[in-house]
Amino acid sequence: MTAPIVQLGRYELLHPIASGGMATVYEGKLVGPAGFARRVAIKRMHPQFASDPEFVAMFLDEARLAARIRHPNVVATLDVVTREGELLIVMDYVQGETLAMLARQARERGEGIPAPVALAVLRGALAGLHAAHEACEDGVPLGIVHRDVSPQNLLVGVDGVTRILDFGIAKASGRAAATREGELKGKLRYMSPEQVSRRKVDRRSDVYAAAAVLWEVLTGRRLIDADDAGATVLAIVQGRFAPPSSLVQGLPAGLDAVVARGLAGDPDQRFGTALEMARALEPLGPAPLEDVGAWVQRSAGDAQARGSLAHISPGGRTSLATATLPAGDGPLVELVALDAPVAGAEPVDDERTHRAMADARVVDEAAPISGDSAGATPPRHELRDGAAHADADHPAG
Repeated sequence: MTAPIVQLGRYELLHPIASGGMATVYEGKLVGPAGFARRVAIKRMHPQFASDPEFVAMFLDEARLAARIRHPNVVATLDVVTREGELLIVMDYVQGETLAMLARQARERGEGIPAPVALAVLRGALAGLHAAHEACEDGVPLGIVHRDVSPQNLLVGVDGVTRILDFGIAKASGRAAATREGELKGKLRYMSPEQVSRRKVDRRSDVYAAAAVLWEVLTGRRLIDADDAGATVLAIVQGRFAPPSSLVQGLPAGLDAVVARGLAGDPDQRFGTALEMARALEPLGPAPLEDVGAWVQRSAGDAQARGSLAHISPGGRTSLATATLPAGDGPLVELVALDAPVAGAEPVDDERTHRAMADARVVDEAAPISGDSAGATPPRHELRDGAAHADADHPAG
């Protein structure tokens, strides 16, 4: 039997899409006078948290921050509703799939993501990141750093446009939900060397993460193929990554140099802004938006006819966790409450992290990364608030 439609002010909550530890996401509708209606995505905080000041502050903090970023390459936050004990964030409904899901679907078909599509997707993501980095409030720069750039947080629409989503753990001036000392937030294998070593991060850390994503979608492999979080930290600090052209034939000349600069261990050696890296990709032949959209349509198939909401994350305790929704009857790929450790996952403590950093300084820098190891798939982990969590997704998928 169809669940009844919930009406909250001018919004109708039609049916739930996903549920996490902090909120449930609904496909919804904005209803106005004279028959006006608009399809939206609505994140609804669970009732037990809606009266908790700490949770409410974090929830509204994300909405306030995201609403300051107005750009075609960022999922738009449209409204916040607080009434009758309810707390909602209303977002633009985007018909599309996450890059993680698209890469997985391509892999299941035995295909890779075409290089021109990968370049276009990352160029759009970089443009959205630049908009976030440049965002201001009353003329004062917010200093936003996303800190969780990953395939799960890049939505590619059937219109061919890439959109950044989930600013739940973004760093910004004046945030209520600041990172406490000793915490690491984000997906470990996309973190920059300065992020894993708990040094100050700025926009160039997001540039590093975008370059890591680009490396993975170009090669179809994991950039860092370690079997535990400590080894992953060590690999990040060492920073010896094979050029994509050594693993995939036919890539544009000059692409290796762009990726290598984005992945430079020293932030001063990277692109200074995300826009600078996006411009470096431009002459390498990114696909037109209509070609990217057609590829998304072919890759996603029937999921798009139903309208995917893979881009909305229902959220965990400390910040909003990633949710990736399959096209068919499979389970949710990832719904992690960030303060809840996964059984069997090994935490990374400060001592081991700093020991890995010290060890990295004496490792032979001439040792190449193995092409075989780059393609293996050992157990994967994701670091959230200082704890390693199982990462259900493969590289870029």
